[in-house]
Amino acid sequence: MKMKKLTIYPTSLALRQWQEGEAEKHGFVDSRWHVSIAQFLGECSDAAQREGLLVEGARTLRPVEDLDKELAIVEAASSFKAKAKPDGVVGRLAATALEEVLFRVIAYVDPLAGRAESFLEILKEDSAKNAELAELYKEYDALLVSRGIGTMARVNAAILELLHKGRDVWPASVRHADRIVFSSLRWVPPFVEMAAEALEKELGKENLIMEHILQEHEQEWWAGDLLSCVGSQIFGDEESSDDWESHNYEETVDAVSKLLGLRESMAVVDPGLAGDLRDRVGFSVSVGVYGEVEDMARRIVCATRRSDNPIDFRDICFATRNMGAYSDAIVDVFNRFGIPYY
Repeated sequence: MKMKKLTIYPTSLALRQWQEGEAEKHGFVDSRWHVSIAQFLGECSDAAQREGLLVEGARTLRPVEDLDKELAIVEAASSFKAKAKPDGVVGRLAATALEEVLFRVIAYVDPLAGRAESFLEILKEDSAKNAELAELYKEYDALLVSRGIGTMARVNAAILELLHKGRDVWPASVRHADRIVFSSLRWVPPFVEMAAEALEKELGKENLIMEHILQEHEQEWWAGDLLSCVGSQIFGDEESSDDWESHNYEETVDAVSKLLGLRESMAVVDPGLAGDLRDRVGFSVSVGVYGEVEDMARRIVCATRRSDNPIDFRDICFATRNMGAYSDAIVDVFNRFGIPYY
């Protein structure tokens, strides 16, 4: 009997490219055993719901959708800000900046799946700022649950639980596969790796294949480059290349961006950003438009009011490629900081 092989592609684009190639070769395409990672996880999410794994107490939840997430971020940020302690760091952020911080925290927490709660507890026991970040995410989670919706962290946890229960409860396309191949990979997202490990326990190591798109020597170069870039970005290697993004795969850049996202969110109100002014050029890491303008406002206040050799406001010029994108933030932030603008 012929072995049934399910091939999972990293993106819909990769799947379409395979389909186009098959159509050119054979004149038709049989895609029954070919899906994208998003389709695979979507089917697993549906199966987890049917098995009653996506629940809070006795209440069944549905997976969060993009619109649910956007609305919940706005409302959770507003609710958190209203209840925040007066001396809190995160709670003092402007509304838009707080929403962007929450968006980044969500992107960091969701792939942790069942370990998300433990991670939040670690944050709570750390600095006051980290404790606020944990509370901010919990505000978002509680808001969605109150509406019968599960965060992606909850959905991912339910998917892993489903896969560990065995193939009898897996989605049909996965349940009947004798071998599963993750094809055309450049790198494996952390949650996908956890899902693959769960599949491997049921299928056996020989029937769970991870096919990298690069040759082995290229994989070693790529992995080493990723680690060196992450290390230099996190630990501040001043000799690292400033244009490393231009000669790396998009997945590499995205991976580094996600790893650094939470650090950048936490740095948005770091007093170090308005530290000693450099004679010619200074740099700061900001979160979104409001974060950029707030960091710039701190520098302006420092240069005009707190410096030993203060400069005049009229000697400062703000230049950007698209002033319209910054106009609302400038009006709001500069008025709060008491900075005149013309």
